[in-house]
Amino acid sequence: MRERKKGNRPGPLVTKRKEKVINVVEMVCPSWRNRRETDTRKTEKYGTVRRELMERNQGFRVQQTNVVVDVLG
Repeated sequence: MRERKKGNRPGPLVTKRKEKVINVVEMVCPSWRNRRETDTRKTEKYGTVRRELMERNQGFRVQQTNVVVDVLG
């Protein structure tokens, strides 16, 4: 069995080829009190992933969308 690499892995990548946009989607389920800190931390965490995507896909814009879901949904 192959061992998987560990590292930063965002959620789904949504690619819009006509608009030349790649959207990195990240799900976050923090407690209500620290939702802003969690959002900032996730944005910083995937900065290198976004840069790598821009390097691999010349001419594409890379955006990140953090979907924040609280306990009540």
